Amino acid sequence: MKRHWCFLIVLLSSAALIASGRSDDFEQRLTNASKKSSLTAPGSRPFHLKLEATDTRHHDPQFNVEIEVWWSGPEKWRREVKSAPFSQTSVQNGEHYYESNSKDYLPWWLYELMQESVDPVPVAELKNEEVEFTGRGCAQWEREFSKGTENVGIHNSVCFNPDGTVKSLFTEPFGAQFENYQPFNHKLIARSVTVWPKGTDVKGTVTLLEALKKDESLFAIPSETGLNTRMRFLSVPESALEPDDRGTSPITWPVVHNFPATGVMAINVKLDRSGSVREVGVVVSHNVALQDTAVAQVKAWKFKPYLSNGSPVQVNTNIVLRFDTKVELLGANGKAYVVDSFLNRINKARELSDLRTPGSQPFHLVASFRVGESVAGTYEETWLSPTKWRRQAQLGSMTVTESQSDNRIFRKYTGSEFSPRLIDNFLDGLDGPFPRTDGSFFEGDWGQSAVVLGGTEMVRVARGQVDSKNQPINGAAYWFDSAGLLRASYSKPRTTTYDDFVAWNGKQIPHHTELTENGVRLMVTSIERIEPAGEVADAQFVLDGVKPEIIEDLGDYDGPPLVQPEPILKVKPVNPQWGHGTVLLDVALDAHGHVTSADVRQSAGQALDDAAVSAAMQWEFQPMLIKGRRVPGHAALRFDF
Repeated sequence: MKRHWCFLIVLLSSAALIASGRSDDFEQRLTNASKKSSLTAPGSRPFHLKLEATDTRHHDPQFNVEIEVWWSGPEKWRREVKSAPFSQTSVQNGEHYYESNSKDYLPWWLYELMQESVDPVPVAELKNEEVEFTGRGCAQWEREFSKGTENVGIHNSVCFNPDGTVKSLFTEPFGAQFENYQPFNHKLIARSVTVWPKGTDVKGTVTLLEALKKDESLFAIPSETGLNTRMRFLSVPESALEPDDRGTSPITWPVVHNFPATGVMAINVKLDRSGSVREVGVVVSHNVALQDTAVAQVKAWKFKPYLSNGSPVQVNTNIVLRFDTKVELLGANGKAYVVDSFLNRINKARELSDLRTPGSQPFHLVASFRVGESVAGTYEETWLSPTKWRRQAQLGSMTVTESQSDNRIFRKYTGSEFSPRLIDNFLDGLDGPFPRTDGSFFEGDWGQSAVVLGGTEMVRVARGQVDSKNQPINGAAYWFDSAGLLRASYSKPRTTTYDDFVAWNGKQIPHHTELTENGVRLMVTSIERIEPAGEVADAQFVLDGVKPEIIEDLGDYDGPPLVQPEPILKVKPVNPQWGHGTVLLDVALDAHGHVTSADVRQSAGQALDDAAVSAAMQWEFQPMLIKGRRVPGHAALRFDF
């Protein structure tokens, strides 16, 4: 059978770009975008629009909607909305207004679609935000919710196209994506608008946009219902709401197995005209484990109707709560364990056994490591400080040498066309298994359990899923003993154990480290000796003939903000001799450009899937760079059989 194959790479960067500076022209950009793309901005010409929307993710017919608008001016228009959850006919003609609604509540997602299909830029709501612009033309800011001295924030952004129109809104409370801008009446009108009801995507497509034809019968008022009584949302602060006789009962917080135990939670809710909670939007909290409990109780709250010009309206607001609860280890069953945050456990473990923390004594270390059952390697390191060190690992004919001298990092490898994967795995293991604890660290992600490892009671801190035997199957996990020492770590699909701790200069250093995958031993490392570093010339930390990577403040970086991974080694799948189809894979890359995992996104049957995964795992990439720094990345690969 003749087989053809090709590849397609689509990068999925998860790293946000650093803002380039505070903006004074956000309001002007919003205003300009509105002038360019709003059908109802002052001075706009009359129009007739039809829009049809569907659920593009789950194809739920509840989200099928038709919207038709005849607009002659701000005070002369007609709109018809048809959908299963809510239908409406509304007409304004000067001071006269008529409205007929099929239900007593207008869903928020439909309200957004109705508004943003004709006026995509909420200038009045956003113009006063203090924003920063990224290199990608996005304005971003944090909105904070406070209770006493504690607060929690939610990220907001508005992204602009090069022509000044709005590409997307991810703001509180509006969220939409605009695509396929086309000219109409000297403007650029988005012909596609996507909003996001909880758990799905609703995409609206403009099927007709034309100049309004004269037909005064469209604006006839069947009966006067009053403009003030129209169905609409107002965004108001929680303080403007008043509980009704049922009140707003205090939240009962459950015991949790993760930190923090105290903090702030903000729950976005939509109230109907009677004051009942009808929808829950975005929930932000430092402890996600508490969210479901809080939401369930807030849904039962009842407020007095909020009045605008004497008439009740629907309300968008944020309920801000302070939580204070107890943390227990899952599975403790009454036994006494030290209960502490993951961040504190990380810091203590580093203090106890990390040779390379700031202020540690300079050292010279010699070690050996073995890959599998036969291939042996050697390692030597001289460390004076976090910014002055040199190390070299050799495995067979391959050697990797790395060093740092102040803000310059040097790296070279020999004996391999590509950065040697086995040595890189070894060196990465020496760099420490813990997650970064800067702005990307979120304590609430990590649950804590009482477990037994190797016959010893431990505390396991983990995120991800476990199997029927309570063993991690994805995500990451860390095991700490009663003294606070890190005894094992897991990062899909591999587990590292640390044993044979020996005291050196006030620290407990594991002299034996073992890396396994699904119970199979991949690598064993043994420290042979550690000794004071002594005198070392500065020249030892500079690698001749190697261009260093310069570590600089990200705000001072003036190179390309993002360099995408590029394949430098492509391996063809082995033909399984039967079947045909297309396999799509999502692959994860480490900071060296090695493929660390491959997940099937589109299957063509087990045989072809296995062939594609086997090939993908052998690909090599130039690593992704964010502001000049190597970082893990992702790519999508396509194999056609």
